Amino acid sequence: MGFVAYAAWTFKEDRVREGQAYGFAIGETHDQVFQRALTLLAAGEITEIHRWPKESFHFAFSEGDLPDARQDSRWTMIVNPRWWNDSITLEFEDGRLIEIYRFRVCCEFP
Repeated sequence: MGFVAYAAWTFKEDRVREGQAYGFAIGETHDQVFQRALTLLAAGEITEIHRWPKESFHFAFSEGDLPDARQDSRWTMIVNPRWWNDSITLEFEDGRLIEIYRFRVCCEFP
């Protein structure tokens, strides 16, 4: 008799509109958020920093691109590129962070 393990895929979402979460703080500017993202990147907590301009796919960017990226209403931090959509999306309004959205796929074994 063999043992068969089945994995259950669970999607988890979290929206934060006040306070702090995942290394970011509501109310910060694009520049402050970018500096926090660099710290998370160096610590291995995220793997990429992406711009996500309106009507476009998101794409990686660096500090040299920051002047243009300050106009974006959202950025995405890739947490684990091996899992579909394992990310933190940051929404900006009037140059300030207004929402931190965490989406991830979790695998649970019985």
